[in-house]
Amino acid sequence: MLKPYNGEKPYIFFSYAHDDGDIVLPIIGKIMGKHRVWFDQGIRFGREWDKEIADKIKGATVFVFMITEKSLRSANCLDEVCFAKDNGILFVNALVKDIVLPSDFLFRYGRYHMWRLFEYADIEEALANLGERCEELRLTAKEEDEGLSPPPRGFARE
Repeated sequence: MLKPYNGEKPYIFFSYAHDDGDIVLPIIGKIMGKHRVWFDQGIRFGREWDKEIADKIKGATVFVFMITEKSLRSANCLDEVCFAKDNGILFVNALVKDIVLPSDFLFRYGRYHMWRLFEYADIEEALANLGERCEELRLTAKEEDEGLSPPPRGFARE
């Protein structure tokens, strides 16, 4: 199981539809090998879900919305997207598949960076693109960081 970052240093918040976990969690896992990441599996026992999500969005340096057909239909995901935008969090759209985005979504969020994951030859190339930006924002995790997950099986830190 992936362990989200839980500390005071800058981190990336990932928003995704739970029904897409089989597609999205492996991507998040690879990113966690090099960067501090928080997603909803980090909700602490006994905390109110919506308060924890709001606090983590407000504390994030970057908000990444993993866009799929399911996440675009998820009221929770869209609430998170609106909250991140309203709180001025650096916003990145991550288009997981080549889908037609609804006009209302494009109207509100189309001007934000669109990370088209499906256009890369492999996920490593896509992650290298994200990694450059994360380093600029000091989101690159160091071994001594509190709460840094070990790399997922089959993925080694360089």
